[in-house]
Amino acid sequence: MYLDLNANGSRDAGEPAIVNARVLVGSLSARTDSAGAYRVWDLVPFEPVMVSIDSLSLESPLLVPLFARTSIVPGPNRFRSLDIPVVEAGVIEGRVVRNGSGVGGVTLILTDRQRGLQRTLVTFNDGGFYLMGVKPGDYELAVDGRVLDALAVDAEPLRFSLAPTANGIGRDGLELRLKSRF
Repeated sequence: MYLDLNANGSRDAGEPAIVNARVLVGSLSARTDSAGAYRVWDLVPFEPVMVSIDSLSLESPLLVPLFARTSIVPGPNRFRSLDIPVVEAGVIEGRVVRNGSGVGGVTLILTDRQRGLQRTLVTFNDGGFYLMGVKPGDYELAVDGRVLDALAVDAEPLRFSLAPTANGIGRDGLELRLKSRF
């Protein structure tokens, strides 16, 4: 397991190991050593097993695995290697406004444009929103269509990218404007 500094999914020279993280392999678990390696024994050959990371064992809530989980099929009398990339995630924040005032309770959908994965979030009473643990990538943030219909409004989705920088990853000042249909 390693910190994927450029979020490319491959271990490059100089990318450090993640130490003492808990890796879940089926019903078993192991901790990573100083090289980021982990070992699990007594797996049933040819039976698929899920591999994931206990995110609470990572030193920061802004460190997240590049993939949530994966399945591997162990072979008999041999070992299998699976290097897990961990990326620095970021925070997005902003507001949903209508006629200059914040609108609370609005459901937003954040879509990773490359993977198609979606996350939902709801605005606070003042129209503000905040989402932590957003991986590097290209995103679209949109108001849920059911909310648009219920309020009889339209809103243009926002497209933006998050990339690792020396100051971390994040985007603030995002603003979705609701416009009346009538």
